Amino acid sequence: ALEFIKSQPHAGGGALVLMDSAGYSATVELGTGTIASRTAGPVGWGGIGQTNHYQDPTIFAGQSGSFADPDGANTRGRLARIENWIAATAAEPSTLEKVACLLASHDMDAHPALCRHAVPGGSQTISTSLFACASRSLYFCPGNPCVNDWQLYSF
Repeated sequence: ALEFIKSQPHAGGGALVLMDSAGYSATVELGTGTIASRTAGPVGWGGIGQTNHYQDPTIFAGQSGSFADPDGANTRGRLARIENWIAATAAEPSTLEKVACLLASHDMDAHPALCRHAVPGGSQTISTSLFACASRSLYFCPGNPCVNDWQLYSF
């Protein structure tokens, strides 16, 4: 999938998260004329995180604001929180409830909120998606993950 995506022309402006049923995962940042990706193998839970601002410095410089931008700093903090959680829980089986709890979390101990409905100003959470690739299911929360019911879609 990564090779196919890289072979296609892109106008930029987006990020993808890919995962297969074996637990391999990747993020793809689509810049104008360039693509950056990160991958993770099926170690433990085998996850990877992506938030809504570019991480690759070559794409970031042309597509996003300054690294000092509060929304950019917040998204990098949220990504660190996700990746720290993945590393800390890799040895134990993950469940939808555990991941949903992480995504519904608010500011704590200087870690930025993943659910951002209560944060004045800046970017706010509008929806949340969890893809369960092995069961071919999508869990979608059409609003703030801390207050809305998750909906299940099977493929």
